[in-house]
Amino acid sequence: MQKTPSTRDYRTKLRDLFVRITDPIIRLLILIGIKPWMVTIIGMFMVIPAAFLIATERLIAGGVLFLFASGLDLFDGTIARKTNSASKRGALLDSTADRISESILLGGVFLYGLSVENEQILIFSFVAVIGSILVSYIRARAEGLGIKMDEGWFTRPERVVLMGLSCIFNLVLMGVILLSILTIATALQRWKLADSKLEIGE
Repeated sequence: MQKTPSTRDYRTKLRDLFVRITDPIIRLLILIGIKPWMVTIIGMFMVIPAAFLIATERLIAGGVLFLFASGLDLFDGTIARKTNSASKRGALLDSTADRISESILLGGVFLYGLSVENEQILIFSFVAVIGSILVSYIRARAEGLGIKMDEGWFTRPERVVLMGLSCIFNLVLMGVILLSILTIATALQRWKLADSKLEIGE
């Protein structure tokens, strides 16, 4: 019986394709001495002007900049692997920067909701922050308990693409509604999976 490709398989293929396309850029960054942590920090700080653009109703520019900044997240890990400089400290910095970036972006969306006086955007952007944090927290907590947790319907790559495109195509409300629903669903999925693995372990 043929095995149905998993969400993780699709993500791995897309990541590998991205790495092949951007390999010349990565090699150049390594050649000029760029370190993985530098890319992580640059990407995180680039989200600030992206959030500002969104908050001030310049959605297309903000969405494009956010997608570019978030795309750098793939560079730091690749540089670390190619230069044999991957470390637990780097992984911690990367995860922390990801959470900060998402919170900043959704903060910009919240301010945009205030600017256009849309209460639904305010509510769902707040829920989306909670959902996004829960998805990452449950994985971190599960792995802290010795449970491998790669599964997840809607993880960071999907969240980044959804919010970036929602801004570019001026579908912010639809974006935060979908983000809220899908992140909460993914958090529940991961919690249930972790709980079942703990029960088997006991």
